[in-house]
Order: sequence, then C-alpha cells, then structure tokens
Amino acid sequence: MAHNTLASGTSRNPQVRFEGRMLLCRNMGLRSLLIAVIMASVSSSMAAADHHVAKLDLPAAQQAYAVATNWVARGEAPTETFALPVTDLAAVHVTLRLEGLALGRASAVAEQPLKPNAEADALELLRIAVMRSLRDAQHTLTNMKRRATNRHMADTIQQIAPMLQLEVQFARRPQPIKLTSFADLPNQFVINYHGLMLDNQGKRAWVFPGSA
Repeated sequence: MAHNTLASGTSRNPQVRFEGRMLLCRNMGLRSLLIAVIMASVSSSMAAADHHVAKLDLPAAQQAYAVATNWVARGEAPTETFALPVTDLAAVHVTLRLEGLALGRASAVAEQPLKPNAEADALELLRIAVMRSLRDAQHTLTNMKRRATNRHMADTIQQIAPMLQLEVQFARRPQPIKLTSFADLPNQFVINYHGLMLDNQGKRAWVFPGSA
C-alpha cells in the first residue's frame, strides 16, 4: 500500500505527521484510464525481500526531515549527503514558507517511482527538492524586492533562512485503480485529502495534497 507523508515545522520545533492520499492518473489512450491512490497511513518498517532495505516509515521521515531543517536554516543545501536508502518512495515535495506565505516549492522524483520494491535514497531526493525550493524562494524574494517600497527588505534567502518554515511530503508508490470514466473520479478524489499524479506515456506531473 502506498503512502503520503507530510512533515512540517521549523528547525527549532520540527513536527512530522502522516496525512492525505495521492491519486495517480495514467493516460492509457481512449480505451481506459488507470488511476492509483497513495493511501495515508503509518506502517511499520519492513525489509524488502531482495535488498533488505526498509520501507519508508515515520522514523526514516523524521530523520530526513531533521537533517533538512539544518540545510534550510543555513539557506543552502549541500552538494552531497549521506545515503538513506528506502523502498516504497516515489517522490518528495518541499514547500518553504515565511509567516505562512509560500516562497518556494519544488519536487524530486525517484528513478523508478512505480516499480515494486524499487530502492530510492530518501535523503538525496530531499536534498534535491530543498535545493530547488531554495532557488525558487530566492526568485520569489527577488521579485518581491523589486515591487516593495521597504528598502530594508532582505536581498537573499540566506538573510531570512532561520525564519523559514519547512514542509516536506513523501509520496509512496501508487496503487492502481481502474475507472471506467471520469464520472467515477469524485468517488475517489477528495480535495486537500488526495494528491494527483498524471502519467502520459512517461511524462508525469505530481500534485501533492498539502501544497495549498
């Protein structure tokens, strides 16, 4: 069963919670529509049969989140980090907020997000997502500076980094559900509770439930 994890909080007061579902839609042509749901629940760590790598669980998510808060507090992600291999991890999404305002958002997707028991480096995916979100936040800050009348507004993301709130969502491998038509979609999709992944011949787009 695939899962979605949302971690939120600041570097001083980190919190991790599990919530939401994610819905995957794959374009199979005119004949059918394949949909997969990433269910939300907490599961115990289980070893993969072949590689003996544990599935993504709450302790692993907390460990990755704790490391990432230090990166965000510095306003810079490292060029490399230690490995945190897990299975059942499809993607990671990061949101950086300042007093509730979303300054930066970014995602990183595993190489084989739909393959059963595929191994992924949770911390490396998170590092990439944090790096991209910091760049996005800097771009947002620069645009705000251009429009602002306050000359004392920060110029760089590093100046406000200690005040940023980090939100992380971990998407587990989707589980397929077949729909006969789009009319069935309201029975499977709930806004702010489900996420959505669209797959059109390998071109994928992700929408995470905690990204409002």
